Amino acid sequence: MNQRISKQPSNSLPVQVNSSGDAFLGTVSVSSEVTVEALGHVYRATGDDLLGSVLLVVAQIAEHGHALHCCTTCRYFGMSGMARESTGGKLGYCMLEGPPDTRWLTHVLHVCPFWTIGPLDERRANDDFWRNYPRSKV
Repeated sequence: MNQRISKQPSNSLPVQVNSSGDAFLGTVSVSSEVTVEALGHVYRATGDDLLGSVLLVVAQIAEHGHALHCCTTCRYFGMSGMARESTGGKLGYCMLEGPPDTRWLTHVLHVCPFWTIGPLDERRANDDFWRNYPRSKV
């Protein structure tokens, strides 16, 4: 496939409504917190790092039955403790091509045409894994 994956965050991301398949663009801003405005709601959170903040916003959006489409929620996304620590939770790996490789680093708030959420139980397990992933102690 050899698809080049962007490292850049998106300033607007699709928010899927329930399981209907209908998606609306939400605006995203990142400062000390992550804010997503979509479907008449404002979701915002501050975590220990950017990934932690994104996961909190993803959980808020899920409470309304919606899904945020970004690399963090993609079944092909992965992040090592070293990548999380060294980038402040900003960059992870796109594993669409295979095992983690620095050629496929991507921003947690990026989305590409290959995004796929995977089965719900798999997503919940993946979110729990990244939420609880140990960070190295410096």
